[in-house]
Amino acid sequence: MAGAGAVEGSIKWWSRGHRAHHRYTDTGLDPYNAHQGFWYSHIGWMLLKPRRKPGVADISDLSKNEVVRWQHRWYLTLLLVFGFGVPTIIPGLLWGDWKGGYIFAGAARLVFVHHVCSLLPHFARCVELTGLRAVYLLCQFTRSLVWRDSIR
Repeated sequence: MAGAGAVEGSIKWWSRGHRAHHRYTDTGLDPYNAHQGFWYSHIGWMLLKPRRKPGVADISDLSKNEVVRWQHRWYLTLLLVFGFGVPTIIPGLLWGDWKGGYIFAGAARLVFVHHVCSLLPHFARCVELTGLRAVYLLCQFTRSLVWRDSIR
C-alpha cells in the first residue's frame, strides 16, 4: 500500500518496465532508453507515449501473486489514498495545515522522489559508477540500509 503512495505505478506495471529496462538497456526496446536523450530517459518516458512497445519481460511470477494482483486492481484508489490522502490528513489533523500537507507532504514530495529516482542512474552513468560503488553512493544519498545487505 505504501508503495502506491510513491506513485510510480503498480507493482506489476513497474516491475514489467524495470525488467524490460534491465533486459534491453539502452536499446530501442528499453522503455527508458538513454540514447533518446537525457530528458526522455529522465522524465519523457512518463509523459510521452512510446513509438513502439518495450521489449518482452516475463512477469508471470507476479501475475500469480495475490498481493500483486490486488494492488494492481486497486492501484488508483491506493494512489489517491496513500499518495495524497494520508499525507494531507496527518498534517491537517495534527497541525491544522491541510493545504501545506497536500502541497508539501503530497505533491512536492512526489516531484522530489520522482526526480531523485530518475536522476541517480544518470549521475552514476556520468561518473562511471558501477557495482558496489554505485550501490554505496545511492545508499549514502538515501541513508539506506541496503548497503549492509549488498556486501553480505
